Amino acid sequence: MNTSLLALKKKSLIIRDKNGRPNRVFKLDKFNWDPVNGFNSTEVHPAFIVNGTIVDAIYIGQYQAVVYDPNTFQIEGDTNPADAYNPYIAGSAHNYIAQSIPNQDPRVKIDFDAARKACQNMNGNGVNGWHLMTNAEWSALALWCQANQMPLGNNSYGDDYSDPTVKGIMAPGNNFGGPNPSRWLTGTGGLNGAQPY
Repeated sequence: MNTSLLALKKKSLIIRDKNGRPNRVFKLDKFNWDPVNGFNSTEVHPAFIVNGTIVDAIYIGQYQAVVYDPNTFQIEGDTNPADAYNPYIAGSAHNYIAQSIPNQDPRVKIDFDAARKACQNMNGNGVNGWHLMTNAEWSALALWCQANQMPLGNNSYGDDYSDPTVKGIMAPGNNFGGPNPSRWLTGTGGLNGAQPY
């Protein structure tokens, strides 16, 4: 196993939602950064300032989310993979709950408000802190990847543009034409030879 993958595995944790469902997250430790001095800055990156308090780390869902129905605990769309994730989820008038787990067809056809609500719905029963990523969190993750290892992924019709040997497992019902996009199952490509990590 390469050392980069081993380092990533050490930062991978499971945190449960309000229903006890597991979510694989990546622990991003606090770092300093500013546009002039980069990582040599004395300023904490804004992603690590939560409600005015500096935190030691943030936890980011490791996989693009799926959503599940809190009444049946069934992942939405998994009864008919060829027609999965239809219809489009729009607005905040739903009870779906986001989940970050491997080997799933990631949720698409969801607007910003619906995605934010699905993340907020993870909170409750003494569990809090789940939310849709902020711009500051996205920028911190991008800076960390740039300084460490940029992930490879499905950005060119089922493989990675910079390395076409990087492939994942295609989600059921996905292809390179027709009505379905060409999605990989979460966690099946990139650093680890199509094995979830």
